[in-house]
Amino acid sequence: MAVCPKSSSFIPVIMNWKISIVVFLFVLMAFAGMAQHSGTIRGMVSDSLTKKPVPDAEIVIAGQSGNTYSDAGGSFSIASSSFPCLLEIHILGSITKKVAVENASKTLQIEINCKALELSGVDISVDKPVELMPGKKYFITDYEFAGKNMILLAFDYLNLMAPVLLLTNENGDTLSRLNVWKPLRLCKDFNGKVFYMTKTTSFEIVTDNDQLKLNNPISNEEFEATNEVIIDHIGENYFLKKFQYNNQVLNFYNYDSVNDKLNCFRTICDRDNMLRNSWGTYFQGKEEDIRFQQEFILKPLYVPYARIADTIYLFNFTDSKLEKYSLASDTLSEQEISFQNDKSFKRSFYVDELQAKAYNLFLKDGISMLKEIDLRNGKILRTVQIPQFVYVENIKVHGGAVYFLYKEKALNEQKKLYRMKI
Repeated sequence: MAVCPKSSSFIPVIMNWKISIVVFLFVLMAFAGMAQHSGTIRGMVSDSLTKKPVPDAEIVIAGQSGNTYSDAGGSFSIASSSFPCLLEIHILGSITKKVAVENASKTLQIEINCKALELSGVDISVDKPVELMPGKKYFITDYEFAGKNMILLAFDYLNLMAPVLLLTNENGDTLSRLNVWKPLRLCKDFNGKVFYMTKTTSFEIVTDNDQLKLNNPISNEEFEATNEVIIDHIGENYFLKKFQYNNQVLNFYNYDSVNDKLNCFRTICDRDNMLRNSWGTYFQGKEEDIRFQQEFILKPLYVPYARIADTIYLFNFTDSKLEKYSLASDTLSEQEISFQNDKSFKRSFYVDELQAKAYNLFLKDGISMLKEIDLRNGKILRTVQIPQFVYVENIKVHGGAVYFLYKEKALNEQKKLYRMKI
């Protein structure tokens, strides 16, 4: 009988022990479940043509923050908070590779086409500006690139009352010309088509069979209203921007024309300027006071947009960030930038679409300098200086060369077109 109390005293102990085992097993199962939903993806990126490792490829996971880059041997690792997930591999000048990943159980072998974009030959001296059309007496006021050729708005030096459009190749050889009237300027629309603008009307320039024609006239107001809002178009996606609150708020949108969906994927604002503007008109509200406010206090936000391959870049100088988005407007990554703090920094941004490179202008003592931006991290890669030419105009970067207009006093203020390999 004396044993019963002792045996009964073991019952709670045994029950507690069983409960502890159940709880322990439950915790193990929970951790096992968590392990199935997160992990580290490892892989190696190689060129599909040469089979060689690809270094410095940017790796991101769609819908997740953070990014990484492949090392010299093409290897990478990146943590994923959930599975399955979509891995995106970005290489400048190449199409992004997307890989669906079910789990982190094996090392991925990813091949991507890294073939560089083909460039047409340019016969110019390295780092030395050369006149594009030597010996030809044209006063050039504007120019645009149209495929492998160029379109120039010019005047014959002997008749400054007769404007012409010139179609030339990249070496400046004239392919055709067209007499025009009431010239204003040349420009491109959001689809990259070149337009000739008079004082009232915009005409699309068509260059079929190397012959210049003016088609599809629309009013300047309609042209500018459309292209101030729509900034890019690829496939079914249209990209738009819209200023608000005295140009101190800038919204970027993605419009899916197939599903008729408009998505605001980024809003950037200068809160300090918005606060200053809430105080009302500066000084006494005179005309010069209002102009000062418009030029300095209400100056529009400077956020250049660039699309290279299938990555969208926003150079958010307001928040000092380089932001990257997919074509679906998903956030890929962002890096801190600071080169805009240089006193010689100017609001002039250039993209060399053929070489997938971006530049910004810096001006010191009248000398123009283009600084190439590393699109991986937002740092300055190199500086290209345009020597001996003070206060050049209408800079463009195309096919590994910088183009600009320069007015020489010795030639009676005649503007000429120059090119310099960079």
